[in-house]
Amino acid sequence: MSLSSIDNDSKDLANFGYKQDLNRSMRKFSSFAVSFSLISILTGIFANFHFGYSEVGNFIPLSWTIVFAGQLIVALIMAELSVNYPISGYGYQWTYRLVGPKLGFITGWLLLLQFLNGFPGICKALSILISDLILQNFDVTISSLLISIIIIWTVTFIHLKGINLVSKINNFGVITEIIGVFMLISFLAYFLFKKSDLEMINNINTLNLSDLTLKSFALSILLGSWCLTGFEAAADMSEETKDPKSTVPKSIMYSLVSSGILGL
Repeated sequence: MSLSSIDNDSKDLANFGYKQDLNRSMRKFSSFAVSFSLISILTGIFANFHFGYSEVGNFIPLSWTIVFAGQLIVALIMAELSVNYPISGYGYQWTYRLVGPKLGFITGWLLLLQFLNGFPGICKALSILISDLILQNFDVTISSLLISIIIIWTVTFIHLKGINLVSKINNFGVITEIIGVFMLISFLAYFLFKKSDLEMINNINTLNLSDLTLKSFALSILLGSWCLTGFEAAADMSEETKDPKSTVPKSIMYSLVSSGILGL
């Protein structure tokens, strides 16, 4: 990225009344990784697949595809907004400038409350897993609450070190997840075509179209709705992204499309 391009990004930001204070160091893959990691199809599907599958059985790919198509429309809108408003604090900024300061204020607070509740919740879920692993392998009991606090402080200190370190850690995590997804797909394909397992697979929760109800199908859609979210996260890092008008919308679209296809 040339210095002139960075200067142009700063000029674009100045048009919205902001001075360039954040370090524009995020490149294309890092921007994509932010959105892809927030979607996290492995986490979303492993956590919620049993719920959707229990409702509609082998029709669950149809539910996933419907959500994917709907979210693709949302992503197109957000990609367009990220081009016109390449500013951090995307939800507040977009609402404030499109509707007005009052709704922008409310939207900003709702997004902040979502983070204040969601982040500790994720840390708590991870701490329970770590606590169980320690107990099973070392027969040592450690409070999941203590582990949660340690995780929160660790993440806080990492972020205080700057976006470069955060991006490197997140990039590594995304590469690991992509490898994991392809490994899982390969294992599933192997067992799917293994002759001894074909009869078992064909007998698992096989439903006919007549067995579906509006209620069960609506509930099965929640699998995709819970998982295929967060693709707009790259827009929240616009002021730290090089050439955001080009990079951010692509990150939003690529992260959703790749997650939707790989998840399917």
